[in-house]
Amino acid sequence: KAANCVALPPDVPLEYVAFGEPCGVSYHAVNQAQIKPGSNVIVLGAGPIGQLVAQYARLAGAEKVLMTEIANDRIEIAKKVGVVDKVLNPLDVNVLEVIMSETDGLGVDCAIECCGGHKTGMLSDTATLAIELTRAEGTTVLVGGFAEATEFNFNNIVMMERNVLGSWIWHTHEEYSQASQMLVEGKINILPLISKKVRIENAIQEGILALQFHKDEYVKILIDFT
Repeated sequence: KAANCVALPPDVPLEYVAFGEPCGVSYHAVNQAQIKPGSNVIVLGAGPIGQLVAQYARLAGAEKVLMTEIANDRIEIAKKVGVVDKVLNPLDVNVLEVIMSETDGLGVDCAIECCGGHKTGMLSDTATLAIELTRAEGTTVLVGGFAEATEFNFNNIVMMERNVLGSWIWHTHEEYSQASQMLVEGKINILPLISKKVRIENAIQEGILALQFHKDEYVKILIDFT
């Protein structure tokens, strides 16, 4: 419906318009977290949603923004965007030990899981880890899509009185509009997230299949319809 459309200035580059949907998803996730000024936040996963969540978290007032990621290319992109204080590679360090050390054994105020809970090689389930990284009475937001069931001991929620919330797209037209407004105002840096652009006739081979089989090498691939 036309009522669901968001009006943007005519001079906004199409690259920015293409990021409207993931920005709406990411902004809603940060709103679900109810981040307060001075909070410390960890984002699990440096894919397109994780990279955007980190930026919106900083805009929401997070004092420290940490991130986990195993793909070197995505780690470098996070550093290039520049809002993350530190990126932890779970293949190199024990993330839980590092976070507890940096937070006096308390955990972060908020953990936002953007991976989908997959067990990857040496990694344990990222949804469970996100909850364990969160302090007592803190908030964990699960954004990633889960392809497999997760085993979980709910005492990790009950005994610490943690808040665990799901986050799926956005709630209101106003929320989507706010996310888009921050984007077009330049408060969200999307240019480092564009891995490459492909022509429409090459979209399958160089876009969809590239992401399917080599997703760790890319963040966003845009299709050029011009």
